[in-house]
Amino acid sequence: NLGYAKAANLAARSASGEILLFLNSDAELTGEALKALKATFLAHPRSGAVGAFLVNPDGTAQRSADGVPSLASELMGKSLFRWLRPDRSPSVTAGSAPVGVPTLVGACQAISREAFEAVGGFDERFFFFMEETDLCVRLREKGWEVLVAPAARVVHG
Repeated sequence: NLGYAKAANLAARSASGEILLFLNSDAELTGEALKALKATFLAHPRSGAVGAFLVNPDGTAQRSADGVPSLASELMGKSLFRWLRPDRSPSVTAGSAPVGVPTLVGACQAISREAFEAVGGFDERFFFFMEETDLCVRLREKGWEVLVAPAARVVHG
């Protein structure tokens, strides 16, 4: 097991195309999800990463994005922190236009190859968990947008 970041970087190097899709094994694309992800890149030229609108198998919404972790959010627990600081926790609703967010939940994320290469891909020091958070932070630091496309529904089990 190479770890998620290293395996994803290897896959990216052998892939072709201008947009890389990272889809977890417990996630399933629905309907027009790929078209919606691509359309978001076309409509937002500075998109570095576009995440899907994640839903449970029963169709209820999951979190598709999150804030950048802080000492407070980690010590309090994310649920309490979100309740106390809703301004630091992005909200994405079904049917809305693409929404700029601090970080994506990595179950399904499309990443511009140009942006991915500009930041050096996933940081391989992350073996599992938080690698997508780190990537989103680095993308935003380099001026790329990080968005969720609500029209791109993905079932995440």
